[in-house]
This record gives sequence, C-alpha cells and structure tokens, in this order.
Amino acid sequence: MVFEKVREHLVDILLCNEEDIKPESEFGKDIMLDSVDLVDLMVRLEEEFGIAMKEDDAFNVKTVADVVSLVESKLK
Repeated sequence: MVFEKVREHLVDILLCNEEDIKPESEFGKDIMLDSVDLVDLMVRLEEEFGIAMKEDDAFNVKTVADVVSLVESKLK
C-alpha cells in the first residue's frame, strides 16, 4: 500500500507513467526527481499518512524503496 501511494504521488509530481516508477528506481538517475520535487513528495506523504518527517530524512533517500521504508518506519 505504501509503495502504491508513493508511486501515485511521484506520477503526479513528475507527470510520468506508473510503469516508470519501480522500487529500485534511483532519484536523479532513473527518475529525474530534483530536491524541490523531493520536498514536495515528503510533504505529500506527511499529509497522506499523518506522519512527521525531519528535514534530514529527505536527504537520506536515494531510491523509491528508501522512501517506502522511511514511511513504513514512521507508521510504526
């Protein structure tokens, strides 16, 4: 479920196809997500899941799977 929501937001931010977003997709390499887009994603996920993220959290994620793991850890 978390992956699907992350993918949904990435598709909306990047205006790409769902098939373009895979767990192993790397930001800046496989999908062109810049720092502004990453902050947008984090804010959307905070609102979506009712969680709080630290500013450092955004700088520690390199892949879609990293974001999914981060959100899942905040939900526990």
